[in-house]
Amino acid sequence: MKKKIAHIITDLDIGGAEVMLLKTLRNFKSDEYEHFVVSLKPMGSVGRTMRDEGFRVYALGLNKYNFVPSFARLLYIFKKEKPCIIHSYLFHADIFGRIAAKLINIPILISSLRSVELGGRLRGTLLKMTDFCVEAVTTVSEEVARVHIAKGTAKKEKVRVIHNGVELKGYRRDGSFSLKRKMGIEDGAFALLTVGRLEEVKGHIFLIKALELLRKRGYIFKALIVGRKDYKDKLQKEIVDRSLEDKVILTGERKDVHELLAIADAFVLPSLWEGLPNVLLEAMAAGLPVVATRVGGIPELITDNETGLLVEAKDNDALAEAIERMIKEPGLRERLGHNAGDYVRKNFDIKRTVSETEELYRELLREHEKD
Repeated sequence: MKKKIAHIITDLDIGGAEVMLLKTLRNFKSDEYEHFVVSLKPMGSVGRTMRDEGFRVYALGLNKYNFVPSFARLLYIFKKEKPCIIHSYLFHADIFGRIAAKLINIPILISSLRSVELGGRLRGTLLKMTDFCVEAVTTVSEEVARVHIAKGTAKKEKVRVIHNGVELKGYRRDGSFSLKRKMGIEDGAFALLTVGRLEEVKGHIFLIKALELLRKRGYIFKALIVGRKDYKDKLQKEIVDRSLEDKVILTGERKDVHELLAIADAFVLPSLWEGLPNVLLEAMAAGLPVVATRVGGIPELITDNETGLLVEAKDNDALAEAIERMIKEPGLRERLGHNAGDYVRKNFDIKRTVSETEELYRELLREHEKD
């Protein structure tokens, strides 16, 4: 009989952890395990994709008014399914998963920490208080592990670094001319791309300030900022105030990111903090030269001037200079893009992520059987 693994996550809208879970599920090949997913919040687009691809997904529909009924339903699901392992992702699912596992005696809970930031001191305190529920903690980068061990939100002996991975098929560099036209990228314009939730932590405001400097220097470019529109109004005001309406497009959420990667000349990630960003892995796998901030696990992906260019967070001058180098030096772009693609293909294949995750499951199950 297959051993059941429950994957519990806060929501299944498009986001790094959500997409990474989908990719991981797709690539589990072992006959040892049967996987199912529980989302605390409503289904979301990633959840619908999971269901369409044949995975079992429960959505609790959690909101601030139904906390107790949602938690009761979670307990019911776990009692019915009887998983031997719960693997939790994102803070709220971590806490729900930890408490549920203890209440109904599920033997193994693996907590996944995916960023150097938690979102406040209270969250750190809750993780420390519930650490006794956890058998193992996975982190997506060495830096995330180091930070949480230092903060006391994860114990060193429980931590296992399992890097995010990328599905290596489907990337190309021969972008569609018609898509370029549709996105307003005129002939001769340098095409920049960034992808991520429109939130302050993603640093878009510093990218817009950097682009204003490039506009004043006379460069011809088009920047596509792809992501959900939570922060759109503020960003749009900055774009207008800096006379960038004809150079910067807020595209909203898009499902054709692979196609956009193919038409871009460079990728920019101006985040204020990160774990190990999936979108950066995808850009590098596509052979795009990248400019990114030196935060979180990003330096584990990018060696400055070898597999990309690194700048300090919140430094729009340095960001502008790095993008300017990309525009002015086609040889640099070609070298960085080639090196980035090689590095990701050799070190960040999703199959490696899955293999390390399955080995962790086996190891914890063996230890539990000994007890």
